[in-house]
Amino acid sequence: MDQNQQELHPLYPKCEEARSTGILDLKMKELTAIPQAVFRFMACAEADVKECDISDNKLICLQPQLPLTFHNLTFLNLAHNWLSSLPAEIGDLRALEVLDFSHNLFYTMPGIVYQLPHLTVLYAHCNCISEFDLTKPIATDRLDLVDLRNNRLSHSFIRKLLKTKRTFRLELDDDESDSN
Repeated sequence: MDQNQQELHPLYPKCEEARSTGILDLKMKELTAIPQAVFRFMACAEADVKECDISDNKLICLQPQLPLTFHNLTFLNLAHNWLSSLPAEIGDLRALEVLDFSHNLFYTMPGIVYQLPHLTVLYAHCNCISEFDLTKPIATDRLDLVDLRNNRLSHSFIRKLLKTKRTFRLELDDDESDSN
């Protein structure tokens, strides 16, 4: 960004802060997309962003540029948006440990989450998920928690899910039990 753009763009202070802290906080900005100016500035600044919070916005889709620009993310909060899918490039976030896409419009578990080798916590509660592929191998052996509360999981799917061998804690609705 040139000097005039920096002074005029309302997210410039957030980008400056991220450059020094490694935390990009874009929550509650009523964003329908991440502005290109954010990507340009952060790329030029060579900022090493480790955490990104884009919660409480109006995102319908997540641009593939996010994981390409912030490839060292360990924490990504996408909660409280209108997302129903994640770009395949999320799989390039090899260091990602915490992914929160709760309170969105997902109907199934995004296949890309199976490919994240350092994922430890997955928040997927309050979506529309009814079922997902239980046979797909999970790339991480670090997974500690998967939160699926307040989804549309059928009783038959829950029974299958609870019978599946797993090493992580599974959060389900109160009337369902985690037998792990």
